[in-house]
Amino acid sequence: MQGKLRSFLRILLITALAIFLNGEYFAHGPTLLTQGVLILFYFLYILTLENAIRTFKLTDRQLFLAGAIFGFVVEGFLHRSFYAAPPLFLGINWFIVAVQIIAWGLMATVLPFYFGGKFLPRKEEKLGSKWPFFVFLALFLTLLLFWQSQLGPLNNPAGGFVLLLILIFTGLFYWDRQTKSEFPLVKENQIFNVIIIAYLLTQAVVGTTFKTAGSGTYVISIILIGPITYLLFWRKKRLPI
Repeated sequence: MQGKLRSFLRILLITALAIFLNGEYFAHGPTLLTQGVLILFYFLYILTLENAIRTFKLTDRQLFLAGAIFGFVVEGFLHRSFYAAPPLFLGINWFIVAVQIIAWGLMATVLPFYFGGKFLPRKEEKLGSKWPFFVFLALFLTLLLFWQSQLGPLNNPAGGFVLLLILIFTGLFYWDRQTKSEFPLVKENQIFNVIIIAYLLTQAVVGTTFKTAGSGTYVISIILIGPITYLLFWRKKRLPI
């Protein structure tokens, strides 16, 4: 029982980190606590990935690619932010695509597992049964389909390019699974820890003070933290997840 409680608390911690690192408090402010469907979405997302890591031994780069793929689904077919504002090329704002790759691949996926592991590391390392992963994936996809049904059909031909992106990143994921490249673990970087803490505190203050900080603050944060993560320690290194 104690082990199960610890695993549940780990999922809650990583879910909270994913919500805040992905800037949801910038977007919603204090009303975030009333966004039950959004919180459930993140919870099932993290739960599905945690089971995928245990079952299939995903690496940090594979986790990044999986997060980016989920991001394409969310932003391309649910939030539909890829088509919302110019400049558009082939019907898509490719700058927003690049931002969301960092946001979903790194901020909502890799970094929450990385920092969550610092406080509540994963105890069970052996390969588990595959059925929990498929159960949670089915629940997650059901929630996605429910969300989609509330929005109605996309009716945008540019959605085909998003499907192409999903196929490309799925291919990269499969290729990375086959290569099995081994990189050394990163060393602790206190500068980066301070940056992330400052980001979270800024989000708490700004989101609470202004109720919602808007997309501009979110985008600026993502494009700053993403490259900083890579430059500080992710080049040919492996983040423990």
